[in-house]
Amino acid sequence: MHQVFLQILGGWEALLQQGDLEQQTLAVLHRGVTRRLQEDDRPRPSSSPAR
Repeated sequence: MHQVFLQILGGWEALLQQGDLEQQTLAVLHRGVTRRLQEDDRPRPSSSPAR
């Protein structure tokens, strides 16, 4: 999570200019979590919530 936060912080100005800050920030978070899960050889999260 720390690395993802640093990525978001590093690209903050660009994210602000895109207009869809929440969506772009969540995309960065999702990519970071997915990459970490792959590195740890764990299953990636599903894109839809569990029922």
